[in-house]
Parts: sequence; structure tokens; C-alpha cells
Amino acid sequence: MAIRLQFEFTDPEAVLYKVEISDSTYSGSTRQINGKATLDYPKVKTMDMLRGSSLKMELQANLDTNYYSFLYETVGDAQLPVTLYRDGSVFWKGFIKPDGIIESFVNEIWFINVQAIDGLGYLENTSFLDESDLVYSGSVSEIDLLTRCLQLTGQTMNFRLYDFN
Repeated sequence: MAIRLQFEFTDPEAVLYKVEISDSTYSGSTRQINGKATLDYPKVKTMDMLRGSSLKMELQANLDTNYYSFLYETVGDAQLPVTLYRDGSVFWKGFIKPDGIIESFVNEIWFINVQAIDGLGYLENTSFLDESDLVYSGSVSEIDLLTRCLQLTGQTMNFRLYDFN
């Protein structure tokens, strides 16, 4: 999977952030663009289990380029992974929300608003089935449940569970 777009920006406290948008069908070189992003966590009730987040990005474009067309031409969820780095370390991972792209043609230079989500919202009101699409029965280990939740969100993450018993 190749990194298709990349941009860097700093926050008001001079912390460096980098965003990478990957595409499994792309084999060219990474394009450096201008942009900025905001990580947004929704307001939820204290007892809500799922707290999905989104990364709202503004990508600069102009009349001479259409580098961003693949964002709205790609069909399906979890097709374009997005990684947000904070000071060189992975801070957030998600994927482009296909219906979260808005562009304006008003000026010669404009910003395209693109939204990426972490996938946790997809777990809400979803039947929790195993890899064979069968309902879980009997006892299931925590590591198997955590692995299945990550599969359902389209995320990959290294994790360890410790049992102190």
C-alpha cells in the first residue's frame, strides 16, 4: 500500500503533525500538499461505550490540479487509510469517509474538506458475529473479542492483554 498524499502542519503550541493518506491501488510517488487537520471527538454520555472520533482535513487545491479526484472516485468504506502522526509517533488511525468530501469552486485556490473516521461508530447497532458470520456462543477470550472488534472497524493494532490471576 502506497502513501498517496501527505501534508504537515503545526498547532499553536508548535507541535508538528503529519497526515498520510494511503491507497492500495496506487503505485506512484507520494504527493506533498498543503493542508491542516482537526481531530474531533463527539460529545457522548458518560456511560456510552463507543466514542468514535473523526479527523477533519482541509486540503488546498487549485484549478490546475485534480490530485484529489481519487478521494471521491474510490468506492466503499475503509478503502483509503489515514494516519495522523504527532511528533513522529502514530497518534490516530482511520480511513476516508466516502460521503465526507466537500469541495468549493468559488475561488482560484480553494480547500477541499475531507473527513476520516476511526470506524468505532460502525460497531454500534452491529450484530457481533465471528469470522464465519455466526453468533458467538459459549465463553470467548478477551483477546479474541478485541481482535474481532478491530477487524470490524478495519483497524490493525498491536496489543497485549495481561492476566494477573
